[in-house]
Amino acid sequence: MMMITPIIVVLNLLRQYLYFRFKQVKKVYSIKKNLWTKTRIATLILQSVIILIHPNVLFLGYRITSYNRTVAANIYYNLNDIALVFQYYKIFIIFRGVVNNSYYSSNRAYRICAMYGC
Repeated sequence: MMMITPIIVVLNLLRQYLYFRFKQVKKVYSIKKNLWTKTRIATLILQSVIILIHPNVLFLGYRITSYNRTVAANIYYNLNDIALVFQYYKIFIIFRGVVNNSYYSSNRAYRICAMYGC
């Protein structure tokens, strides 16, 4: 599980670069526009940090406590369970990369979508 995480980070960076180049070819961005703007860097760093979070053996036994006023009791969250929620975001990133390279992301699909106002 830990070996795939750096690979996903690199593939996410590659996907962002290829998407930017695709937008340059479609003339959405000018050729002079740079990929490395503050917002894109912040987005890439945020995605990379979320990708790097994963359940770990070192987090076993650590809990986060929250007080619920409705039931007047403490609620305990295991740290590994919270990290597992971030694992589902990895699936979204992989799915987004697959869809961007699918049949429905071709020039013909974009042309038909532009004709019918999608």
